[in-house]
Amino acid sequence: MKMQKIITSKPLNQNKMKQTAVEWLVKKLADLTFNYIAGFLTKKEYDTQCNKVIAQAKEMDKQQKMDAYQHGRDDENCALSDGAMAPDYENADEWYQGEYGGEQ
Repeated sequence: MKMQKIITSKPLNQNKMKQTAVEWLVKKLADLTFNYIAGFLTKKEYDTQCNKVIAQAKEMDKQQKMDAYQHGRDDENCALSDGAMAPDYENADEWYQGEYGGEQ
């Protein structure tokens, strides 16, 4: 059995703000790449884990966008920069579908 020593790097976001999906993905892919190059992961393990973290990052990004939308909707001033009112959606999921067409 191959001995695995998984190495992880320090967080990219050092300013105590919430980590974005992109920052999280970059860190995870860097860690996986290092571990693959160091021989701690096989090619198959590396590919599988990369696909998992990419899918997870897409879901995190979607949730962060929906949270930002909801936060904006909770604000009393929902006007766009040109003064027009933002389109009215029932909830953040409906907004996401309207803006991104359900793409993941």
